Amino acid sequence: MGGFSYAKWDKLELSDDDEFECHPNVDKASMIRWKQAEIHRQRRERQDKITALTMEAAMNSRIIDALDKIRPGPPADVSGAVRAACADMTEWDKTLAHDVMVMAHADRDPRWQPPVPDPFFMKRVNVESITKALTPLADSLAADETAEGTAVSAAEAAVKLGVVLADLKSSFRSRNADLAAEIKKEEDAKKEKLTSENLSTGFNKTVVAKPNHDQEEEEKATTKKKTVVEKKTEIVTLNSPSVGAQDVKVPGVAITGQASALTVF
Repeated sequence: MGGFSYAKWDKLELSDDDEFECHPNVDKASMIRWKQAEIHRQRRERQDKITALTMEAAMNSRIIDALDKIRPGPPADVSGAVRAACADMTEWDKTLAHDVMVMAHADRDPRWQPPVPDPFFMKRVNVESITKALTPLADSLAADETAEGTAVSAAEAAVKLGVVLADLKSSFRSRNADLAAEIKKEEDAKKEKLTSENLSTGFNKTVVAKPNHDQEEEEKATTKKKTVVEKKTEIVTLNSPSVGAQDVKVPGVAITGQASALTVF
């Protein structure tokens, strides 16, 4: 059996106040508290980034499913499906941006600076540009005439729509792959240091002593073998019936069976 590994304790982020150096005109205790607050801010923003990217990946998967539902068919039906998908994508993107902003501003330490949008999150697929590209095609399919001054027939719009949808789905799948890699990178950075957030107990074992039935049976058998001996004392009085009417003669004392008085000579 191998020895117990203490390697996880090497990840503890410790600081020695004696080794902490700062400018002589700056209060050392204040600088230590500032450094502590900065470390906590970095941990919080890393976790917020992981949550935001996870939410974006879920939204992208929903958009891909919505685009898959746009199938060839009557131009009016295809146009309605495109418009519905555009409306859903716009709503989902606005909800994502709002939720991420609220999360970034919630429960922040007053010592922290205002949150800055994460550059990687800001590179997500531009849903607004997608809807602007799909709307003219939907109009052409519905009206079977030119849209926004371009000579695009319903048939040409259907062909172009298929190409655009394929490109969009490829873009969202590529973005999800990048999101998975970035999330893994942030998760690995999160695990580099052992903190109260990722500290977990290895195992807890509670042993309950079971009753020893053999010992109980032995104690019961020993108790049965014990006998209690009671001493019986018999007291005979002068008027005891066992004496009867016979006279008991004691030197110097006259005792009769029917008398209860003693006469001393």
